Amino acid sequence: MNLRLLIAEKCNRTCEGCCNNDFDLKNLPTTNNYKGYDKIIITGGEPRLYPELVKQVIFEVREQNPTAKIIMYTAKSKRASDLMDILELLDGITLTLHEQYDVFPFVNLYNLINHRQLGYKILRLNVFSNVDISPHLWKIKNWKIKSNIEWMKNCPVPTNEVLMRL
Repeated sequence: MNLRLLIAEKCNRTCEGCCNNDFDLKNLPTTNNYKGYDKIIITGGEPRLYPELVKQVIFEVREQNPTAKIIMYTAKSKRASDLMDILELLDGITLTLHEQYDVFPFVNLYNLINHRQLGYKILRLNVFSNVDISPHLWKIKNWKIKSNIEWMKNCPVPTNEVLMRL
């Protein structure tokens, strides 16, 4: 069983199709118990707006459940150097490119990750259908890429996950 943990509602974007618009976030069950989960998925809003909180949650998860994989979902590709401190603590990241202007910051992040030889991390890239990364595909290695993403109505939580908030 996996835990999708909403750590904050605030986001730097206002996406019409955001899954958080489909949930009553205030009434989600809360938790700070991370025992028994195979994977903890840190999400938001935008978790990267709260780097210290993300680090605190990672440390708490590691203390309570040292074998759980910790993945962070983010759409914030800018300021890649700030992400590196967090990424080194995580088992992986899922980064979503919503707009074409997200591509260049992602390429910078990609270069930093490769420079630091973090290719052993779980690296996933979700690319919305309106975003073209084809000029960069030849150099993107170690990332599992899911292209042509579209917004989903009612954003179902996968059957092997529970959605809770911090």
